[in-house]
Amino acid sequence: MVGVSGNWSDTSNHWATTTGGATFYSAKPTALDNVVFDSNSFPATGQTVTVDFEGTLGKNIDWSSATNTPTLNVNQKKISIAGSLTLTNAMVITGNNINGGTVFTSTTTSNTITTAGKNLGRIWFDGAGGEWSFTDNVLCDEVLISQGILNT
Repeated sequence: MVGVSGNWSDTSNHWATTTGGATFYSAKPTALDNVVFDSNSFPATGQTVTVDFEGTLGKNIDWSSATNTPTLNVNQKKISIAGSLTLTNAMVITGNNINGGTVFTSTTTSNTITTAGKNLGRIWFDGAGGEWSFTDNVLCDEVLISQGILNT
């Protein structure tokens, strides 16, 4: 993602094919796409990306290289991640209360979740054959496991 604050679904302005690039995808990321936030994603402090739909955000989602203290506004939506999630201390998450939640849907092993002390609200594991490991302490309101293995 590049540019300034905006909605996750705004592909023509935010989802570049390369870091800092000016060529954009025509569709938002799918369960097959890795999503990386880096120093080109938020050029100024206080910028926000808002999840404006319910559904899959991507495969592996990595915020570890994001700068300028960005905000992810989940907007009380139920979202899915088809792989791993890596958050960073240098970010803020809002709108992730128990009414929404994050569903991890991978069907493969070796997925990781790094929360960097951020509260994920409700987290749900629902991937036949999927396996996830927490890499740090997890703060959440509720954990549900329908399918898969969770290593704590």
